[in-house]
Amino acid sequence: MAKLANPLGEDKDLPIGPECRFAAATGTTNFEVAIWTAIYPTVVEQVKVVLDAAVTGVDTNTASLVVNVYRGGTKLGALVTYDFTSGNDAAQFESLDLGALDPDYLSLQPGDVLTLAKTHGGTGLDLPAGVVIVDVREPHWNE
Repeated sequence: MAKLANPLGEDKDLPIGPECRFAAATGTTNFEVAIWTAIYPTVVEQVKVVLDAAVTGVDTNTASLVVNVYRGGTKLGALVTYDFTSGNDAAQFESLDLGALDPDYLSLQPGDVLTLAKTHGGTGLDLPAGVVIVDVREPHWNE
C-alpha cells in the first residue's frame, strides 16, 4: 500500500500494482486476464513482469505481452506491448520493464480495468508463469 494525498490533505492507502500471477502458456496458446481495477484516479508509471524461467526471443515464432485498458467493459487500447523477438529476452526472476507506455492510456479512472494478454506470431513461443506488476501514482489534484 502507498500513502497518497487527497485534495483534502488526508492520506489514503491506495494499492500499488498488483503482483498478479499469470499461468504459463504454450506457443500458440493466447490468454487475457484481468490484473487490476483502479479504485481511485491514478496514473500508470511503469509495467514490469517477473518470469519463473528464462525466455529467449526469436524472430520467426514470437510471443507478446500486452497490457490493455478497459473502461465500462470496452477496450480503450494497449497501454504497453513487449515483443519477445530476437534480442528481447528475459532472465529467470528478472524484473523486466515492458517499455514505453502509450500516453493516451496513462490516466485511469475509478473502475478502469487493466488486463494482461499473451499473443503469438507463427507457431508462437512458450512463456513461463510469472508475475505482472503495475506501478501507479496519484494524479496531480490541481490538474
